[in-house]
Amino acid sequence: MYMNNTLDINEYIFDNLIWSIISLYFYKKILFHGYSNLGYDKSFRFLILITISFVSFGMMISLIRNRNEFSVFSNITIPLGIYTIMTYIKINRTFISIVLICLLSFSLVYLLFFTFKRIQDRTKVVKILIRRANKFLWVSQFIFSVGFAIVIAFYSFNIVFGKGVIAAGTTNNVEIETHNESIDSNADKILLLQEHSWEELTVKQRVDVLQTVADIERDYLGVNHSFYVLVDNTGKYVLGNYDNNTYNIKINTDTIIYGSAEECLKIICHEVYHGYSYCMISALDNSQEELKNLKIYEDAQIYKKEFGNYKSGIDEYNEYYYQQCEVDARSYAENSVNYYMSYIYNYMSE
Repeated sequence: MYMNNTLDINEYIFDNLIWSIISLYFYKKILFHGYSNLGYDKSFRFLILITISFVSFGMMISLIRNRNEFSVFSNITIPLGIYTIMTYIKINRTFISIVLICLLSFSLVYLLFFTFKRIQDRTKVVKILIRRANKFLWVSQFIFSVGFAIVIAFYSFNIVFGKGVIAAGTTNNVEIETHNESIDSNADKILLLQEHSWEELTVKQRVDVLQTVADIERDYLGVNHSFYVLVDNTGKYVLGNYDNNTYNIKINTDTIIYGSAEECLKIICHEVYHGYSYCMISALDNSQEELKNLKIYEDAQIYKKEFGNYKSGIDEYNEYYYQQCEVDARSYAENSVNYYMSYIYNYMSE
């Protein structure tokens, strides 16, 4: 675990450099999202800065006696783990807090063990204390790097396997005749979309509110399946997306943490409409051939063509923005937000 050189100096420096670059690349692809209100780009530069700082410091303290693969692992894992703790604690405060308490407790126990261990040779007190301090530093590095690696692995597993950073609870299956009645039956959740209430909610509570909205919109539009609202790291430019294979609606992590209630509501309604569009296409495909040119299928024909050659908007924004499926989804989302906000205003005015 310490005082073990298995790499020469050049190998050690090279391994730290190359694995830092690789780790940052995959971290950005999977786990990265913004810190506080720095924004995406500034947050990533901040991550690079703390990674360089910690890796450089780790190399300095281990260059003489601890040049090995685990040291490389620790040097890289600790800054990534610190950034993960800083950015994910708002998402799951309980889990992160438990991990930190455990890591600090293990380190404290080890520190107390060395503090109260008797020094036999009084002529070498200073030398022994320095050696013990180095051992405590290395052991603490081991404890925190393993703990941070567990946190990173936990969130990475969930994201890679489609579970998202955090998911809503169970969906509701309430069949209500009208849109307004459906909202009335969930008024306690809908009222939480007021900004002063929204700001007090945890991320999990916000996701549950948005799941309720998705359920209401599903019933209103007559969609024959549930939607599942997830928080995920969708990247710099994507606020949300819909997957018709899993029926998952993903909302950007930074948006759910730092965005307004109206912004999040608009994203959910927008993506629900995409789910509804796929149902329209399914109805078209399942209709008799001689009926497919009916006027009622006109939008479905357009959506089917556009989804078959979809423009994502990352490299071709204008083409993305003016697709009929996106124009209609934006229009539906804007009208829905106005409807919900009017409902809340009228409810509070009664």
